[in-house]
Amino acid sequence: LDKPTPFIIEGLKAGGDLHLQNLCLKSLTRLDINALETQKRIADIYSAAPEDFRLRILTALKDITRVSRSLYSVLEGDVHHENEWFAEKVLNLLSKASTHSPRVVEGARKLSESKNSYIKESADRFLESLP
Repeated sequence: LDKPTPFIIEGLKAGGDLHLQNLCLKSLTRLDINALETQKRIADIYSAAPEDFRLRILTALKDITRVSRSLYSVLEGDVHHENEWFAEKVLNLLSKASTHSPRVVEGARKLSESKNSYIKESADRFLESLP
């Protein structure tokens, strides 16, 4: 890991210091967020985070190009989230993984039945990309 990575990752855990947490979220783009070790650390933080912070982590990871198994495994349950917008953000991130679990595919199928055209189109794109 490079020098700023441990500081940024530790700052994300600083639940009592919202200013530090916000700075570290913004700084995620400066890290190699595609590195396996970085994603493992982010997965650990995500799994213990409250919902609003998980949503902010998802937004910060929007430019990720691949998803590690550790990150995938903590995200896949949220593709069934009751909030379709939240679930779509998760699905969008998971779409960058090389393979998909039946649980995620089922979540995408559920989202493809959404009355919201944006959510439906996003889920349909995911499903069409499957082999």
